[in-house]
Amino acid sequence: MLEGNLSRAQLNQRVDREQIMAIATGLLSLTYNYSRKELEDAIDEYLAQFPGG
Repeated sequence: MLEGNLSRAQLNQRVDREQIMAIATGLLSLTYNYSRKELEDAIDEYLAQFPGG
């Protein structure tokens, strides 16, 4: 697609920083709430909630 050719400013315009932080925080919280065995399934379930998931 764009093959990594976006400048920092262009990327900043396309990304919702607050949404990215919320997703990252949600994923991090999974590591505290699920065992190592359960974590992979929990991550899959979490990501499936997003468009295209």
